[in-house]
Amino acid sequence: MHRPNVPAMDEIEAVLKDIQDMEQAILELKERLRQLPQTIAEQLSTEEEQLNAARYLYWMIPEIPSYAISQGLLGVKVHKLREIIGSVEGDINCERCGKPIHFQSRTHMKEMVKASASAHPRYAEGYRVLCETCWSEIQSERDREYKRQYASRQNRLQELKNMPYQEYLKTPEWQARRKQHLRSVGYRCQVCNVSGVPIDVHHRTYERRGEEHYKDLIALCRNCHELFHNAGKLAG
Repeated sequence: MHRPNVPAMDEIEAVLKDIQDMEQAILELKERLRQLPQTIAEQLSTEEEQLNAARYLYWMIPEIPSYAISQGLLGVKVHKLREIIGSVEGDINCERCGKPIHFQSRTHMKEMVKASASAHPRYAEGYRVLCETCWSEIQSERDREYKRQYASRQNRLQELKNMPYQEYLKTPEWQARRKQHLRSVGYRCQVCNVSGVPIDVHHRTYERRGEEHYKDLIALCRNCHELFHNAGKLAG
């Protein structure tokens, strides 16, 4: 392919060379960043000073990888770093109790900063950021509410199962389940496929009354429903 012989082509090639040189320089600088924690360790005389330096580098200079801090500055495996340096109090407050959030890790800090800047709540209760204590309390509240609702639901199911069948057919639970089944079959008879006529929802079984499965029910037009009750079986 023929190269255009114009000065702009010479400039393009020069720019590309500069970019290549800069990218290489950036790689070398990043490598130097990874080496400097070890140099800091050599320049500090006590373990306490080294630990304070590790905390500063971890929380304030995220460009330095955690492993470079743990291995180069403290001489420990990276998974031990978080245990050694602990958490840090940030400048973001919990929206439930108003206390400062204690960041547990760089990832946690990044998530909290992003969440606090968001216009949308991060939790169902409407909060964007929560401290660990408030989150645990909300979890406990959710568990208690779930158990309360579950117990209430079980009591109601027992009522539905024990009440007379004709009374059950008048309950809001059955009316909602009936409408749901009709929608799922397109308001058609599941035997003759007729539509545009009154459709009944018949129980195939009563063992799950109040929490019927799809297979427990069948939608029937009045003709098919009458046939079933008269003959004890459906057409076909």
